[in-house]
Amino acid sequence: MYQSGFGEHSELVRHTSQLPSPVVTLVFYIFAATLVVVVISLALGASPGELANTLRAWSFWLIMAIFGILILIGQSQRLTIVMVLTVGIVFTLASTFKPLGNLLNQSYDVNLLSAGVTIMALSVALVALLRMRTSEAAAKDAKQITKLSMYSGRKEQALTSVRSLKQFLMWRKRMTSTNDLRARVFISCGQQKDSEEVDIAKEIERELLEMGYDPYVAVAEHSLKGLKENLFRRLTESEYFLFIDFKRERLFKNNDADFKDTGQHRGSLFSNQELAIASYLGIEALAYQEKGVREQDGILRCIHANCIPFADRHLLPKAVATDVRKNWKHNWRRELLLTREDKKQFVKVDYVAKQPAPSRFYHVKVTNLHKSQTATDCAVYLEKIEDLSHKQSRSPSLVELKWMGVTTPKASIPAGQSRLFDAFHIQEQLPQTIFLGVNPFIVDSSVYYQEYTLQGANDYKLTFVVFSHDFAPSKRSFRLHVGSNLEDIEMEIVD
Repeated sequence: MYQSGFGEHSELVRHTSQLPSPVVTLVFYIFAATLVVVVISLALGASPGELANTLRAWSFWLIMAIFGILILIGQSQRLTIVMVLTVGIVFTLASTFKPLGNLLNQSYDVNLLSAGVTIMALSVALVALLRMRTSEAAAKDAKQITKLSMYSGRKEQALTSVRSLKQFLMWRKRMTSTNDLRARVFISCGQQKDSEEVDIAKEIERELLEMGYDPYVAVAEHSLKGLKENLFRRLTESEYFLFIDFKRERLFKNNDADFKDTGQHRGSLFSNQELAIASYLGIEALAYQEKGVREQDGILRCIHANCIPFADRHLLPKAVATDVRKNWKHNWRRELLLTREDKKQFVKVDYVAKQPAPSRFYHVKVTNLHKSQTATDCAVYLEKIEDLSHKQSRSPSLVELKWMGVTTPKASIPAGQSRLFDAFHIQEQLPQTIFLGVNPFIVDSSVYYQEYTLQGANDYKLTFVVFSHDFAPSKRSFRLHVGSNLEDIEMEIVD
């Protein structure tokens, strides 16, 4: 049996997975469905002629079905593909095998064109209806978020957060899944009014979104609060930085009370300032500069950015997409993520600190989402305890909580892997006493144990924070429900 603080236990689970593109998914399902058609035909004793007829009917169905699939291959692509291809398999076999045709009330020699078109139309209509209802619900949620943000004085931030329904849907999905990791890209791009720059920025954003990234197009801020809450925060959180330097005013050189045309232009002031901040933060960058802009000017000369030149602005989005595919990875983040897989999940132990005490330990998983960097010196703290029943909160004295299976207050988490820390434990004989996860091997004061003990049936909100070298602090809150017996205890994510 595992002994808390002394047993050997490791859980190294990768949470980063590269999701297939819609085209790859479609090809895979078509191949699998075709294989099913052939296998079933042979199992039914099809002759070579009947097999040829079956494949011809299947080919006809595919041509018709692909149009509907491509229309609906968005949020529910797998559902759409499976539904349409399943219907196709049934009617294809029914069109060439008399028993199946009779079963579906179809004659052996009747062309199923009309039936196929009808089923296809119904399939398209059904999935479209489901997606429309999902979009309406998401729009309602987005509207509510906008109202709440505007109420707290963050109107510009609210409008930016829900600038498109598609991005909001993807954001909501990311909040409920650790498998759909999307690297954040800060797009620093000039956006002069009455120019094509705004459309180009949106096109680049769309390209990155389709490749699995989480792009943010930097917009002009007109207040210090906007800079701090939007630009600086987004820059700090981003995994990648995309610098696009469009031409600005023509540059002239003073020549004895006369001005000589240099044939060059200055670049975007705001984009160069953002590049300087990104360079200071150590964010990986791709840099593009329009031909005619003075090369290696200002910060570009200092950081040796090696800008990629471009002449045709309209070709820039595709060029950016090509370079991003070659140089970047979309399924990672420069952060630590706190999660729990199940609200009732626990580990049963017989000993606590070498003393017999049958108990249940409840853990929180900390996952390093980085593609290559190890999170070192990770220390976890309980930042706040909120009593939800009595609407009271307190911040306990800071003390390191315990990592599962080790006695040291700090731990390392390799890239793409996880470790658990003790959120709390409860002795089986005391089902209403919660012992929060203080590390007993470094604490020698009873004051901490008193502060980190909760008594009685209640609902609490516990906020944990993990600090690590070279990673931003990671914070998350969990709801703890304590009932009258052991089986009532639950802890789940609330934000």
